[in-house]
Amino acid sequence: MATLFGAALLLSVSLAQAATFGREDSPLTGWTHLPVLDESLVISAPRGYCIDPLASLSGHRAAFVLMASCRSVTGDLRAARPEIQGLLTTSVDGHVGPFPSQGDLSRFFGSATGRAALSRSGNAEAMELGAMFSRSGVLFLRADERGEDPALGGASWRAVFELKGHMVTATLRDLVGQPIKDSEGFRIVEELVDAILSANPNSTESEPGAFSRH
Repeated sequence: MATLFGAALLLSVSLAQAATFGREDSPLTGWTHLPVLDESLVISAPRGYCIDPLASLSGHRAAFVLMASCRSVTGDLRAARPEIQGLLTTSVDGHVGPFPSQGDLSRFFGSATGRAALSRSGNAEAMELGAMFSRSGVLFLRADERGEDPALGGASWRAVFELKGHMVTATLRDLVGQPIKDSEGFRIVEELVDAILSANPNSTESEPGAFSRH
């Protein structure tokens, strides 16, 4: 189970480095919705974020969607930008099958294979797990990665959940010089999950808002 799960996550990342939507000379507009996996699912961005079509892709085996501030993606100073800025990504496993239990997911991410899947470089030793909890069928976790990156900080927040039989991983990464508090990081990831659920109304998953803290 853990090996298959790790392969699905790593596949999404490798595909993201190999292909993109559209052409390099395509104008960047403020996309907030993007159909993936032969239009079987729709990925939607939360308020203030837009999808970067040149850094996103969808194949038969996986989909990867990158989102950033609409102002950054479009280059339009009049475009919206989120209150808390970071880099959002959504990975979707194209395989449809039994979804791992919350216990299986927790054990996987606690393993060396799981930590390697979370790492930008695939280095388990560079990863340190923080808070991890489950709610309404969604696994939330915080992770920190050691190492230099010219644009991204080391902190990330994730939500792993099932949507129409597919495994979906929603991720927020902080930017260099713009740290994000844990409460803000988990809130933004929840907003991304809610946006995706709202864009897929025929899903059997929980209704949008089910993950909001009270």
